[in-house]
Amino acid sequence: MQRAIAMALKLDHTKIMFSTQDEEDDFNGLDEHSRDVIPSVATEIDRTLRDCRFMMIFLNGSDDEVDVTRFGIPQMTEFRNNRMIWTFKRRLLTIHSHRSRIAEKLRYTHLFLSAALVHGEYQINESQFCALVHGEAATIIARHPCMLDIDTTMVRDCCLFDLSLHYNFHSTTRLSWAARSNNFWICDGIIQGDKEMEISKALHQEIRWECDASLLHRVLEKLKPTFLVHATLSDARLARTLWPAIDSYRSRGRLVDVYFNINITSVPVYSEEEDFQPAATHRVLAKHYGDIHGMVGDVPMQDFPEALTTGFDRHVGIAQGSRGLESELLGYIPTRNNLALLMRRCADSLHLHDVSTSVNMPMNEWNYLKHCRVERCTRLDTVFPGTYGFEALETVWASDLLMARSIWSKGDPYYHYSSFRELRHLNLRSCPRLRFMLPVWASSFPRLETLHMIDCGDLRHVFIMDKEHPEVHVAFPNLTTIHLHNLPMLRQICEAQMRMLAPALMTIKIRGCWDLRRLPAMEGRGIQHKKPTVEIEKDVWDALEWDGVEAGHHPSLFEEPRHSHFYKKKLLRGSVLG
Repeated sequence: MQRAIAMALKLDHTKIMFSTQDEEDDFNGLDEHSRDVIPSVATEIDRTLRDCRFMMIFLNGSDDEVDVTRFGIPQMTEFRNNRMIWTFKRRLLTIHSHRSRIAEKLRYTHLFLSAALVHGEYQINESQFCALVHGEAATIIARHPCMLDIDTTMVRDCCLFDLSLHYNFHSTTRLSWAARSNNFWICDGIIQGDKEMEISKALHQEIRWECDASLLHRVLEKLKPTFLVHATLSDARLARTLWPAIDSYRSRGRLVDVYFNINITSVPVYSEEEDFQPAATHRVLAKHYGDIHGMVGDVPMQDFPEALTTGFDRHVGIAQGSRGLESELLGYIPTRNNLALLMRRCADSLHLHDVSTSVNMPMNEWNYLKHCRVERCTRLDTVFPGTYGFEALETVWASDLLMARSIWSKGDPYYHYSSFRELRHLNLRSCPRLRFMLPVWASSFPRLETLHMIDCGDLRHVFIMDKEHPEVHVAFPNLTTIHLHNLPMLRQICEAQMRMLAPALMTIKIRGCWDLRRLPAMEGRGIQHKKPTVEIEKDVWDALEWDGVEAGHHPSLFEEPRHSHFYKKKLLRGSVLG
């Protein structure tokens, strides 16, 4: 410290004093941390500053006050024109709640300032907190020559990662995970390059989060963590080990603090940007969210929407080679802390693909699930055995389910009238044995916007009436788009006993639906709205049945249909003799 002051004041003649004292201390076996100030150097510093007007900024390295007069700094009183601004620790940002205890120890400080950033008008927000950490990262880089060409964002991420370990795991496991953060920085790819070990070692000495747990929670409770738990498990039973840490947040009503990406598969998973060979030639790589199947048939796929692959906070993916899967999905036993419980109670995204199991997904209480994607599960008969609890579901994307007869089964003894109230998109393709999509027992789907159904040869209806809760009509007030391609058995979207109302329709595209007899009624549509456009084969349009203008169900309420050139395949003119 004294040497740094002398260098800042450009007292070059003191270098000899330091060299002489260093030689003496080395001879006496004193390490650097045990060496005291040099009185002769203190005299030179005092002589230089005594009659000067100056301000000193001192970043302290502890919670204790330091008497800088021992280094030669003239005593600072309220009558002098000299000032010193200093902070506890080595950083400008500290997180402590015991401000009064710190203030009681001060002897030389005339004014103690602190800020309450966790409540009231000065409550810190996410961008401000990240800016503070970003500034700290820049300070760390400036102190280390090995980091001068390093991106500040990388160091900031290391700081936040260390904070995440300190905040999320210590209170749960009582283990000092943060002490091993330098290993995680490299393993998780935050630090990369030729100097990764040198940088990791330097950062490990710099980054120390020492803060009160209760205060830290209040600072971070509204901030989305930068990192999430990513686990790839070959055996579904291993998901039980993740439940205690996740449940510790969920049980305290803090599921918003939980972020995870869990993949159950024994096959390597990689992203679009990665490309590597499997360990064994007989194993096929599981391309993350990749769709390797094309559509069967002549209908073009331009209009079929792509499935969402990003933006999930709590995602579970189940793929081929998943061991122990059936035992983890069977039954409705809340006391079993297994994969089924984790998905039902926490997951907001589910991607089930390329599995050979015939066991359905666990029933009931999928209260957080927003996005559901199921594809290439050749033995599934029904995906979900019940309709209870899908209160947040927004998107359903089902494809290539060769044996499935329904996505949701009917006759569920448990009902909840808020289920499917958030449903916006239904996408279905290549499910040749599917008879229906969803049993209707609610009087309205207030947010449903799009229906895309392609290549489902046995599909009779998209929505069927549940006998336990019959409905006279089903309203779709926000349904704007209907695309139906190659559904030769489809009679109408809703079962015959129900009247489908869709006053907001804008686009209808229909091809290869030769048995279709009814389109939705538009009762309640304002006269100011433009008529919906229709693309449909002339044979199908001419065969449609109508209820009349007064019922909002008449050809005049649609634009003149555009008849495509897609017609039934030509049949042989005569019989074929064997």
